[in-house]
Amino acid sequence: MTEILTSNKLIKISKVGLMLLTCVLVTSWQPEIIFANESNSTETEQVVNKNVSFSEVVPYSQFLNYQYLGDGSEFSSQDIIMEYTPDANGIFQVAAFTEAKAVAYVYQIRSSGLYELAFYDNYNVVQDLRYSELANDGNESLILSSDLSVGSSFYSGYQNEKVRTVVDVIDYYVSGNTPYENVVIVSESQHVNGQAIQLNYYIAPNYGIVSVERTYGDGSVARILELVDTQGFLN
Repeated sequence: MTEILTSNKLIKISKVGLMLLTCVLVTSWQPEIIFANESNSTETEQVVNKNVSFSEVVPYSQFLNYQYLGDGSEFSSQDIIMEYTPDANGIFQVAAFTEAKAVAYVYQIRSSGLYELAFYDNYNVVQDLRYSELANDGNESLILSSDLSVGSSFYSGYQNEKVRTVVDVIDYYVSGNTPYENVVIVSESQHVNGQAIQLNYYIAPNYGIVSVERTYGDGSVARILELVDTQGFLN
């Protein structure tokens, strides 16, 4: 996990018709760093840390529908819909809807983490893209490592251009007036217009991503994404 945990791989699909979808039910520390292509095992390994296991926090896989509020910098609202549930190899597809745009994402759950295999911009007609050429070209991004140990880092992005680090697992966190326990915080440093910015992803058991906060160089913090509702529990 812009505020959907993602990377920079893109292909456009021409419009075939009107959108038919309806929302029925959406560092530098120096430990060993995991690379995207390090493991192809599909068995979900559970790495326990403060009673948190990877299988409990895999983003976008716990519910049929996630509803988020944004701060308006990129969108004001976002719906994440599970279109095709994980197959025998852990490959699943979601669609992310904002005010005027839809994007399809293909993910795979492996023992080493959650991988993004492809995303499709301007996605307007429901179709199963899990086995498309783009999703099977071997180019992928590690979105969340299964190692949730505090201090563990991993490369993300299709060129491994990002480093994400598990910075903490906190006992209690409130987002959208909902309390969560044993929340994993994954941090990613960025530079935007010459300014150092840190993104913190808050990932809760049985939900996945519940909040994203942006911390600026001056220490100010803005919550840019917040989970407000879920529908259709899958596990």
